[in-house]
Amino acid sequence: MLNETRIPGQRVPIAEDESGIPTREWFRYFEFLYTVAATSATNAAFYDTTSTAWTANTPTIVPVGSTYATHGFSLSASRITVAGAGRCIISASIQLTNNNASNDDDMTIWLRVNNADATATARRVTVPKQHAGVAGSVLMTANFSYTFAAGDYFELYGLSKLGYAQIATYAASSSPAYPAAPGTILSVAQIL
Repeated sequence: MLNETRIPGQRVPIAEDESGIPTREWFRYFEFLYTVAATSATNAAFYDTTSTAWTANTPTIVPVGSTYATHGFSLSASRITVAGAGRCIISASIQLTNNNASNDDDMTIWLRVNNADATATARRVTVPKQHAGVAGSVLMTANFSYTFAAGDYFELYGLSKLGYAQIATYAASSSPAYPAAPGTILSVAQIL
């Protein structure tokens, strides 16, 4: 928590001279602010390598099963629990494919908080049909802003209108070399 007694007095100049270099008192205060911000950052990043097929018109949880890094959040069975109250920004990236040669498919995802759909959070994208034997694909991205109480949890839910869209994970390659491409990547950061 910010300790306001560390703010230099009103008669302490911010800069030594025209060079703009902060005075020792202000330098210490700015260093303190940076330290507080760096040590109290609450954020996390998660991913999933499950390739998931969807049943038509059936709300289904978007799988999230692995953790890149976390501070202030926990993951269990695709459910992310928030340790401290505050406003968070959630960013999701989902690789979608469609192997059907005749029909495009509409995919919708949304935020579900404490097992209730969060108001006005749905995002929709059309996944193109297969063309010339190559599956149609699209990278769906979505950002959500939501205020949580301590102990709240959230999940991403999705719905494929026709059941052709699926989450696709691509394995790593050694020739040419590149890492695996998880089907789902999700990050969350507390901003207030």
